[in-house]
Amino acid sequence: VQAVPGGVPQRDGGIRISNLLIYSGTGTTGIRIKDYVNVWLDHVNVQGQTFPATTTGFSTAALHIEQTAVGSFVGEIHLSDSLFRYTTGYGIKVDGGNNLNGFTLRGLHVQGNDLGGIWVGGHAQGWDWTGGIYQGNGGNQIFASYAAGWDMHGLYVEAAPGNTAPLIRVWRSVGLSIRGKGMFG
Repeated sequence: VQAVPGGVPQRDGGIRISNLLIYSGTGTTGIRIKDYVNVWLDHVNVQGQTFPATTTGFSTAALHIEQTAVGSFVGEIHLSDSLFRYTTGYGIKVDGGNNLNGFTLRGLHVQGNDLGGIWVGGHAQGWDWTGGIYQGNGGNQIFASYAAGWDMHGLYVEAAPGNTAPLIRVWRSVGLSIRGKGMFG
C-alpha cells in the first residue's frame, strides 16, 4: 500500500487506513507514506512471515514514512492500536530531513523485527507516545537521531534474548520525557 503524492507534498486532506491486515513473506515495505500530512492508521496489522522458523518479508519496514521533497513537511501522523511485526527490516521506519513533526503513537505493538523496532532519522519534534509494547526486535527497540519535545509514557520495552543494544537510543534530544510501564533488557 503506497501513499505517494507524485512529487508534490500533500498538505491538505488526509489519509485514513483502518482495519487492514497485510501479511507477506516477500517485498520491501508493507505500507509506505511519502511526503504527506494528516495521516491516520488505526487497527492496522502488518506482518512478515515467521514460518518455518525464519523471518522473511518487508526488508525495509512494515511501515515506512518518508519526507523526500525539499521543503516538505511530514506531520500530524496518528498511529493507534496497530501491530507491526516479523520483518527482516524495521517495524516502523521514519526518515527524512528536519520536518518530521507532530506524530501521535497510541497502543502500538512492534515486535520481532530483525533490524529494530522503530527507527527515526532526521529531526523529529513534538511526538506523543502513549502505551504500547516494543519487544523482541533486533537492534534498538526505539532509535532516534534527533528528538525534541517527545513525551513517552506507559511503554513496555523489552529486548530480544541476547540483544545487548540499548532499549531506547536517542543521539540528540531536547525536552525528552520517558516514563515506562516496564523496561527490560
